[in-house]
Amino acid sequence: MVKLRAIVPEDAFTAGILGSQRTGSGVVINSDGLILTIGYLVTEATDVWLTTPDGRELAGHPLAYDQVTGFGLVVPLEKADIAPVPFGSSA
Repeated sequence: MVKLRAIVPEDAFTAGILGSQRTGSGVVINSDGLILTIGYLVTEATDVWLTTPDGRELAGHPLAYDQVTGFGLVVPLEKADIAPVPFGSSA
């Protein structure tokens, strides 16, 4: 898990409803550090900051937002060294 902080321009379409400074969390889902989060946190974000469990702050990039599921993806811009969450089996 990481803490996520996003900055959105004041004149962005969603800023009036969702605000221009958003905070939430995300979960690391692969060994490259890809982070899954709720999409509204990173919609129209110009700056994304990730805080690791050990307190390091890393810059991130909002990679994708899926309108159907509401999920977003963020990629750290430097090596995060965080173990991804293990995926279980539905069997």
